[in-house]
Amino acid sequence: YATLFALMFRTARQLQLVVNLHHRVLDIDLFNLSPLRAFSRLTAVAGFSIFFLGAFSALIYMEDSDPSLLALYIFILIAGVLVFIIPLLSLRNRISKEKKQKLFEADQRTKFTLKEVKHALANGDLSGMSDFNTTLSVLEKEKTILKGISSFPWNPGTLKSFISTILIPILIWLIRTVLEKWV
Repeated sequence: YATLFALMFRTARQLQLVVNLHHRVLDIDLFNLSPLRAFSRLTAVAGFSIFFLGAFSALIYMEDSDPSLLALYIFILIAGVLVFIIPLLSLRNRISKEKKQKLFEADQRTKFTLKEVKHALANGDLSGMSDFNTTLSVLEKEKTILKGISSFPWNPGTLKSFISTILIPILIWLIRTVLEKWV
């Protein structure tokens, strides 16, 4: 238990450092999110470790323990998932805010360009319509690219790995429970 307590203390300290480092980030570059996603693997490993501890304890000691320990096991399982997500939430909010700001700026440029098109049409000047069309096309592509950027501060592979490692112990437990009832 002393080793477990020391490990939990160290994990909590590292996760607090992750949160502190995320708060120090001044500039968020939506086109280079890899530095912001650097700690997602650390939080995923920490969350999985805690989840695995709860799942392993539940699988091994479930028959011998009283029902009140079931709540503890469930709490440990939920804590494992939260350890992965919570340290990254503030950064997710900041990435989302930056993404909304960039989309707003693109919308404002589109609005300005459309006003110029209307003004040119009102004056009967059709000579620059191909340039306006190109500009509007580029602005639309910019908005599409911005909308496609994920606001989650983890790589899609990290999330898939985390979910799959969580589902495996749950599936093993379900299979074990079903087989015990049938056999």
